[in-house]
Parts: sequence; C-alpha cells; structure tokens
Amino acid sequence: MGASPRILDAALDVVATRGLEATSVRTVAAAAEVSVGAVQHHFSTKADLLLAAMDRVAAGFQEEIRGRLERAAEPREALREALLVLACAHEEDSRPARVWAAFAARAAVDPGIGAEYAASWQQLETFLAELVEAVGAGESSARERAALLLALVDGLAIARAAEPGRMPAGRAGALVDAALDGLG
Repeated sequence: MGASPRILDAALDVVATRGLEATSVRTVAAAAEVSVGAVQHHFSTKADLLLAAMDRVAAGFQEEIRGRLERAAEPREALREALLVLACAHEEDSRPARVWAAFAARAAVDPGIGAEYAASWQQLETFLAELVEAVGAGESSARERAALLLALVDGLAIARAAEPGRMPAGRAGALVDAALDGLG
C-alpha cells in the first residue's frame, strides 16, 4: 500500500477511535507511522486531509453497495442491500458508522465538508430514487420515498455509531425491512 492510502486509512482510524477533533496532521502521521512532512506532502492542509478521508469512506460505501447490487436477484433485494449498507447494518462493527457520523456532524459547521457531504447525499437520493422506482413506485413518489429511506438509514447509522447497544446491526436491519414492507 502506498503512502497516501496508508495515511488515509490512518486518518479514518483516528476519526473512528478519537473523533475529528483529535484528527490532526500530527496524530495521523503517528498513526500511519510516517513523518508529519510525509502527510503534508500528500495533503497540504488538514482540510485537504479530511476531505480526502471523507471521499475514501464514501468510496468504500459505494464499492460495498456495487458489490451487493451485482449479487441482487431483483430490484427490491437491490434496494434492501443498498439500504443495509448505508445503515451500517451488515456488521456488528460500528466503525464505518462512527466515521460517517463524525463527518455528518462536521458538515454542519465546515463549508468544505458540508458541500461534499451535500453532494454525496444528493447523489445517494437520486440513486435510491432509481432503485425505488425499479421496485414499482411511480417516478414522482420515488423521489420522496427515497428521501424518506435515506433519512431513515442516516438515522440508523448514527444510532449504530452512538448507541450500538440499543441499535445492533440485526435491529437496524429489521427496521430497514419494516420500512421496505411499508413501501408496498
């Protein structure tokens, strides 16, 4: 693994275990076992590092969704699999949920992160609307249903991050299934 991916993985580890507030060029360098200069060579500012880390975690979600969609036999199963990934309901490890929740909170106060976050969520809503429409909802209602489902899985992911005892993966998955049953 090259220096840049190793640095980004270290940044995500710091975010997952210590939060964004503790994520600095110095803490990431220590976690990656590289010099501060090596981090700065790839990411000139902390903001650049955080944006790249957020892109990396988003790409991980996209890759997992793509893999699960390829194995889905029907549109409803494809929608379910995408929602389960976004709700972080496939595994008991809540690390992906903790990382994404940290970036979601930062998006409210950091214009750079906020713009990237909003663009990602807009793309996700459009993607989910296409899946909802394939399940059988009309185009006009598919967009609103997709927005509702996205809000649900976003909330489930935050609950998985903040309250893993109350919201284990199995319960999050059951709630996704209940929401899908409500689609008709």
